[in-house]
Amino acid sequence: MRYLMTQSLLNSYLYQFKCIDEYADAAHESFLNTLWRKPQKTTPAMQRGIDFEKLVYDICDNKADINNKWYEAASKIAALVQCARRQFVGIKRTNYIAGIDLLLYGRLDGLKAGTIYDIKFTTKYAVGKFYSSPQHPMYLDIVDNADRFVYLVSNGSHVWQETYTREETKPIKQTIEQFFEYLKNMDLMKVYIEKWKSK
Repeated sequence: MRYLMTQSLLNSYLYQFKCIDEYADAAHESFLNTLWRKPQKTTPAMQRGIDFEKLVYDICDNKADINNKWYEAASKIAALVQCARRQFVGIKRTNYIAGIDLLLYGRLDGLKAGTIYDIKFTTKYAVGKFYSSPQHPMYLDIVDNADRFVYLVSNGSHVWQETYTREETKPIKQTIEQFFEYLKNMDLMKVYIEKWKSK
């Protein structure tokens, strides 16, 4: 039996360790909901990200509203992802990790000339914001012919690029091994085995 592994599951697992005080319980609950694959409501922040990404693609297709308040920032990103393969689905079967046969799954915002692009919308940005994200290690592992991953980040007014090369990226295997160790220690491994079977 093979099991699915996504960067969103790993991100949910890692995020709970960044939260303290009153946010810690909510982050842990969110992780458990993700682990159990429970449908989750689209938050306003998530919706802004969806809307911004759609605007970028609409600009690429020459059908965007030029009066949109985010148009200028989105245009800068659209120029970079123009002609990229959009929403490219990558799947890679791994060797056994922690004794489990896995399928790594990722949906790429854009793939062009050996570069993976991911569009992010955030109200706060600082250099290195995505350094510890499992997304670029996961996607670089999945897409063998890609040599770098670029986060295209905007707050609707400004645009930042955060780039990671294959050479400087920690193998995703290490994060997955730590994730499974956590599940075993928390007596949650059986939930993963039940809910994340690959079709």
